[in-house]
Amino acid sequence: MAMIIEKRKNQVDEYLTRIRQGDSSALDPLYEETAKPLYSLCYTYTHNRHDSEDALSETYLAVVRSIDKYRGKNGFNWLYTIAKNICLNMLRKNARIVSVDYDDEETVNTLGLGEKNPPRMYDESGI
Repeated sequence: MAMIIEKRKNQVDEYLTRIRQGDSSALDPLYEETAKPLYSLCYTYTHNRHDSEDALSETYLAVVRSIDKYRGKNGFNWLYTIAKNICLNMLRKNARIVSVDYDDEETVNTLGLGEKNPPRMYDESGI
Protein backbone atom coordinates (compact mmCIF):
# COMPACT_ATOMS: atom_id res chain seq x y z
CA MET A 1 0.00 0.00 0.00
CA ALA A 2 2.78 2.44 0.93
CA MET A 3 4.47 1.68 -2.38
CA ILE A 4 1.33 2.64 -4.30
CA ILE A 5 1.02 5.93 -2.43
CA GLU A 6 4.70 6.72 -3.06
CA LYS A 7 4.27 5.98 -6.77
CA ARG A 8 1.26 8.34 -6.95
CA LYS A 9 3.23 11.09 -5.18
CA ASN A 10 6.07 10.64 -7.65
CA GLN A 11 3.63 10.87 -10.56
CA VAL A 12 2.19 14.12 -9.21
CA ASP A 13 5.71 15.52 -8.89
CA GLU A 14 6.46 14.43 -12.45
CA TYR A 15 3.30 16.06 -13.83
CA LEU A 16 3.96 19.31 -11.99
CA THR A 17 7.56 19.37 -13.20
CA ARG A 18 6.40 18.86 -16.78
CA ILE A 19 3.85 21.66 -16.42
CA ARG A 20 6.56 23.94 -15.01
CA GLN A 21 8.67 23.11 -18.07
CA GLY A 22 5.80 24.18 -20.35
CA ASP A 23 4.20 20.81 -21.12
CA SER A 24 0.49 21.58 -20.90
CA SER A 25 -0.39 17.98 -21.82
CA ALA A 26 0.51 17.03 -18.23
CA LEU A 27 -2.53 18.93 -16.90
CA ASP A 28 -5.00 16.20 -17.82
CA PRO A 29 -3.20 13.35 -16.04
CA LEU A 30 -2.50 15.64 -13.07
CA TYR A 31 -6.23 16.34 -12.83
CA GLU A 32 -7.11 12.65 -13.16
CA GLU A 33 -4.65 11.73 -10.41
CA THR A 34 -5.54 14.45 -7.91
CA ALA A 35 -9.10 15.69 -8.49
CA LYS A 36 -10.88 13.17 -6.28
CA PRO A 37 -8.82 13.69 -3.10
CA LEU A 38 -8.72 17.47 -3.62
CA TYR A 39 -12.49 17.59 -4.16
CA SER A 40 -12.94 15.65 -0.91
CA LEU A 41 -10.76 18.18 0.87
CA CYS A 42 -12.77 21.08 -0.58
CA TYR A 43 -16.05 19.46 0.40
CA THR A 44 -14.75 19.04 3.96
CA TYR A 45 -14.37 22.81 4.16
CA THR A 46 -17.38 24.02 2.15
CA HIS A 47 -20.02 21.33 2.85
CA ASN A 48 -21.46 22.24 -0.53
CA ARG A 49 -21.07 20.49 -3.90
CA HIS A 50 -21.10 23.67 -5.99
CA ASP A 51 -18.62 25.53 -3.81
CA SER A 52 -16.38 22.46 -3.76
CA GLU A 53 -16.40 22.28 -7.55
CA ASP A 54 -15.61 26.01 -7.75
CA ALA A 55 -12.75 25.63 -5.27
CA LEU A 56 -11.38 22.67 -7.21
CA SER A 57 -11.44 24.66 -10.46
CA GLU A 58 -9.77 27.60 -8.75
CA THR A 59 -7.11 25.23 -7.42
CA TYR A 60 -6.05 24.11 -10.89
CA LEU A 61 -6.11 27.69 -12.17
CA ALA A 62 -3.88 28.69 -9.26
CA VAL A 63 -1.52 25.82 -10.05
CA VAL A 64 -1.08 27.05 -13.61
CA ARG A 65 -0.65 30.66 -12.47
CA SER A 66 1.90 29.86 -9.79
CA ILE A 67 3.68 26.83 -11.25
CA ASP A 68 6.98 28.71 -11.10
CA LYS A 69 6.73 28.51 -7.27
CA TYR A 70 6.68 24.71 -7.33
CA ARG A 71 10.06 23.42 -6.13
CA GLY A 72 10.04 19.92 -7.59
CA LYS A 73 9.03 17.84 -4.58
CA ASN A 74 6.03 17.26 -2.31
CA GLY A 75 3.72 18.10 -5.21
CA PHE A 76 0.59 16.70 -3.67
CA ASN A 77 1.21 18.64 -0.46
CA TRP A 78 1.65 21.78 -2.56
CA LEU A 79 -1.68 21.14 -4.32
CA TYR A 80 -3.35 20.35 -0.99
CA THR A 81 -2.13 23.66 0.48
CA ILE A 82 -3.39 25.63 -2.52
CA ALA A 83 -6.83 23.96 -2.34
CA LYS A 84 -7.06 24.49 1.42
CA ASN A 85 -6.19 28.19 1.10
CA ILE A 86 -8.73 28.68 -1.68
CA CYS A 87 -11.43 27.07 0.47
CA LEU A 88 -10.53 29.22 3.47
CA ASN A 89 -10.65 32.36 1.31
CA MET A 90 -14.06 31.32 -0.04
CA LEU A 91 -15.34 30.83 3.50
CA ARG A 92 -14.01 34.25 4.57
CA LYS A 93 -15.62 35.91 1.57
CA ASN A 94 -18.95 34.16 2.14
CA ALA A 95 -18.92 35.15 5.81
CA ARG A 96 -19.20 38.81 4.72
CA ILE A 97 -22.37 38.13 2.75
CA VAL A 98 -25.45 38.84 4.84
CA SER A 99 -28.85 37.63 3.76
CA VAL A 100 -31.80 39.86 4.56
CA ASP A 101 -35.30 38.61 5.22
CA TYR A 102 -37.42 41.29 3.54
CA ASP A 103 -40.54 39.89 5.19
CA ASP A 104 -39.19 40.80 8.63
CA GLU A 105 -40.41 44.37 9.29
CA GLU A 106 -37.95 45.01 12.10
CA THR A 107 -34.97 44.13 9.88
CA VAL A 108 -36.31 46.18 6.98
CA ASN A 109 -36.86 49.21 9.22
CA THR A 110 -33.51 48.87 11.00
CA LEU A 111 -31.62 48.77 7.72
CA GLY A 112 -33.76 51.49 6.15
CA LEU A 113 -34.73 49.23 3.28
CA GLY A 114 -38.34 50.38 3.26
CA GLU A 115 -37.40 54.02 2.58
CA LYS A 116 -37.47 55.60 -0.87
CA ASN A 117 -33.78 56.48 -0.61
CA PRO A 118 -32.28 53.77 1.60
CA PRO A 119 -28.77 54.23 2.94
CA ARG A 120 -26.05 52.88 0.67
CA MET A 121 -24.13 49.90 1.92
CA TYR A 122 -20.75 48.95 0.57
CA ASP A 123 -18.97 45.66 0.74
CA GLU A 124 -15.66 46.16 2.51
CA SER A 125 -13.94 43.87 -0.01
CA GLY A 126 -14.16 46.68 -2.56
CA ILE A 127 -15.96 44.56 -5.15
